[in-house]
Amino acid sequence: GYEADWRFVLPDGAERILHALSRPVTDSEGRVVKVVGTMMDVTEHRRIAAEREAILTHMREGLIVADSAGNFLVMNPAARRLFGYREGSGAGAGTEGACGHLDEFWQTFEMWYLDGRPMPTEEQPLARALRGEALSSYEARVRRRDTGATWIGSFGISPVSDHEGRPLLGLITVRNVTAQKEMEKALQAAHDDLERRVGERTADLDILNKYLQTAHGALRFSNDRLTGIIDGTKDLIAALDLNFRFIAVNEAYAAQVVAMGGRKPEVGAVLTGMLAHLPGEEARVATNWERALNGEEFSAD
Repeated sequence: GYEADWRFVLPDGAERILHALSRPVTDSEGRVVKVVGTMMDVTEHRRIAAEREAILTHMREGLIVADSAGNFLVMNPAARRLFGYREGSGAGAGTEGACGHLDEFWQTFEMWYLDGRPMPTEEQPLARALRGEALSSYEARVRRRDTGATWIGSFGISPVSDHEGRPLLGLITVRNVTAQKEMEKALQAAHDDLERRVGERTADLDILNKYLQTAHGALRFSNDRLTGIIDGTKDLIAALDLNFRFIAVNEAYAAQVVAMGGRKPEVGAVLTGMLAHLPGEEARVATNWERALNGEEFSAD
């Protein structure tokens, strides 16, 4: 028999590919009596096949296709790299063709759920696709038994069915998300640590707040007691800032100013305004307060 492709260039420069196939026909004694053959224009078929091959070769995601019997039909270069197959070796050799069987794949690889539980073979991506299930972002930890190489894959699972809904092919796409998962784990650890630190800081702030509330209550109690003592004494008590503005004054002092003919002093009022209508008295009182504000200790009538 004879089989070959012939490439022809037409007068207009277009190229055509013809596939020639011939077989001998023998008589009852095995002698060749004639040759039958056919020739078919496969240009378009070869073009489509080349485009499909280029797509499979340049896909960044791995692609695996198996028939309903579990025979591998397609394992593109990205998938072969992920699963550790070399070009032309065992399962996955070539982009198309007999690429091994699903049973051989299971003997080579084992899978776990991300929580550490072993994943039964019937729950693994290709088995689910061949049952007619469709899933996206189906994640599993993959380990190759002979090398120990381990990685996390995110699988897309798609069945291909006939017109009656019976599964014909199982198709899965896969990409390595190990780095992404490690980053997510690191971010979660950082988030947990931040929450712990915030919790500790919140607890510290609660303690500080309770202390401040207690101290504030004690200070307010002491201030109330001091105010009560100042207001209850018969002695004249007042305090001014450097601008001669009252910051404290008891009833005895206020009564004395009123008795002198001035206005009743209140916290926030200015001393000089209390006795403005009594210039002589205002000057004497202002002089005494100025001496006191300058740090002098003295007694005055």
